[in-house]
Amino acid sequence: MTLTPAELNVDQTTQLVSDQWEVALNGSGAFVGRASLGLATIQTGLLDPYLAEDLVTNMAAGIVDEVELHVVDDKQTSVVRGRNQAAYAVDSSVFVIYAVGGATGKYDQTQAIPGFSALPIIEGVTVPAVVGTKRTASQIAADLCSRAGVGLSWGAPDYVMREDFTVNGSVSSAIQQLVAPFSQFEPSAADLWEENGTLIVRMRSNPGAGMELDAYDTRITDLIIRARGLGFIRVLRLIGSKTGSSTTGFAVDPGSAESTTVDEIEENGTVVSRIVTTEVVRALDHAVTHQTIDTYEDLFDGNGLTLISTDETTSDWDDLELAFPNQIINSPKENSHIVIKSALDPDTGTFGPQRRTSIGHAYDANGYLSAQNTREEEWDPQAENGAGVGDWVLSSEETKQYRDNGLNMYQIKTTQIGADGSPGQVRRTTANGTRPGGPGRAIGGGSSGGGQVPEVFATLISQAPGARDVTITNNNLLQEHLQIIAGQAAQANGATEIEISFTAAGFPWLRRGQAIHLTGLEDEFGYEIDIAPATVSEVRTEYRESGDGPTYLSYVKALYWE
Repeated sequence: MTLTPAELNVDQTTQLVSDQWEVALNGSGAFVGRASLGLATIQTGLLDPYLAEDLVTNMAAGIVDEVELHVVDDKQTSVVRGRNQAAYAVDSSVFVIYAVGGATGKYDQTQAIPGFSALPIIEGVTVPAVVGTKRTASQIAADLCSRAGVGLSWGAPDYVMREDFTVNGSVSSAIQQLVAPFSQFEPSAADLWEENGTLIVRMRSNPGAGMELDAYDTRITDLIIRARGLGFIRVLRLIGSKTGSSTTGFAVDPGSAESTTVDEIEENGTVVSRIVTTEVVRALDHAVTHQTIDTYEDLFDGNGLTLISTDETTSDWDDLELAFPNQIINSPKENSHIVIKSALDPDTGTFGPQRRTSIGHAYDANGYLSAQNTREEEWDPQAENGAGVGDWVLSSEETKQYRDNGLNMYQIKTTQIGADGSPGQVRRTTANGTRPGGPGRAIGGGSSGGGQVPEVFATLISQAPGARDVTITNNNLLQEHLQIIAGQAAQANGATEIEISFTAAGFPWLRRGQAIHLTGLEDEFGYEIDIAPATVSEVRTEYRESGDGPTYLSYVKALYWE
């Protein structure tokens, strides 16, 4: 049903997640038929030069909250009030635990209220729904919005949750809590609003060139421009992730193959030898998990290269534990290191295995090397292994035990073991420094892609009179996120907020979040007053037929910082 209101008021402001609207309709029809009122779409506009309607949608599928009947003398008016679809996010109450450690839960049955049925166990209603697959703030916000029946456009910094995030209340409050670490300072705070069924999360910033509005040609009245100092920040303290807090689990990084070739070439251009090295390297920490070195030689004077030997190395490394993409929390260690030597037998012309070296490592609770075992084995084609194809035969074995032996020194106890398993020579040596491994990295090479961030960061920003201290704590944030917040603080320090407010005749196409540039403003001496582009933070559209002079006005506020 299409209705033409006698009065209309649509209020869009960043102070409220959900836009408010109010329409006044002649007669009692809307109040009498209130039970059948559905969603309200509000359109305003003008007539073009051909008297056709040029409409703009101010509110799509708005929710009706209340209806009033006004009776003054012999005139009846129905007043309908409501909000836009962001009201679903404001009103919807959800009960969800976003669990870092995965979705597990056990719930106890509560006693029934006398005379009423027992409380059923309904996940997300009477007991929390435990979700273990949503890790980042944006994923959690999107899941919450889907539970409220709205979409999401996330325009804030994203981060991985390192602690369980419990929501027992409104969706909008939970989303504001997720973005709160980056909303501490006015020039860069996050605003939430709805557009066409999608909840917008956007960080504030000074806009680029916007819609130009001449202060006089656009019939602007009641213009006020307010400059407000935001004050100074003295010491900024940021407390991020702490040792022992939960992480996102272990990353699967199979690595990628990298190959290099080195040729020995004679003067006539003939390749007489070639060494091809192929490595599988983990992308995040550069650990080599597999390596083959193939050696070729020209055995028949220019008739082609023949593979004469292969050294194949396989290393077993700890999995990578990540708290944020590319941020390694643990210090991966190389557990085992196996090298198999294969070569061409010049007597038989066959290519096969010859020697295997296996090295195993053990580490203490602090990650330092505590023991190492090395086994040397020879391939015996005649050995019985049950399949009749030969087997590896132990030729020698050696164990080493490492322990601290005073300040900046450690002792190595080496024991030789014979092929028959009998212990042999034992010797002890002392080395300077600290044992291999430790918090940084184990033996075997490579470099860690990250590490546990310190608990507290602090910086001195200003010593201006009246400067205040700011402390922000969030154990989910890593160093890169704290750097974003520090940048926001530096931008807000000593900044000036410029607020532009004015009344103009009918601006139905002007919406919150748009950029405008006020021009044509001069001082009393005729000099231009420089006003930078600003972002619209509030638009209130008002249409009234009553009274001596019908009005169609837009009340606008816009902000920028300098």
